[in-house]
Amino acid sequence: TLAIDANNHQKQIREQVIGNPVALHIGPNPTFGEEARKVEDHILHFSGDLYGCNVEIEIIDKIRSVTKFDSLEALKNQLRQDVNQVDVIVKQGTET
Repeated sequence: TLAIDANNHQKQIREQVIGNPVALHIGPNPTFGEEARKVEDHILHFSGDLYGCNVEIEIIDKIRSVTKFDSLEALKNQLRQDVNQVDVIVKQGTET
């Protein structure tokens, strides 16, 4: 059996994630008929498992309001644009 130290795991995750830009959604998902307000985050340039880890996010800008899209494809297209815009905003912030 393999035992994983949760604190060590969280430290390794923190080193991989710290400073990465995040695309954050706060609100309902009207495209899917969901009215419950929730928070969803997408950490750019990271693929890993963060379940069980505490994550601190600093909000620096708002891109757009919650929108109902006509199709899943339209939503995916907008999300790609949002992620690109987040990268641009963060890059501009680090250049000053």
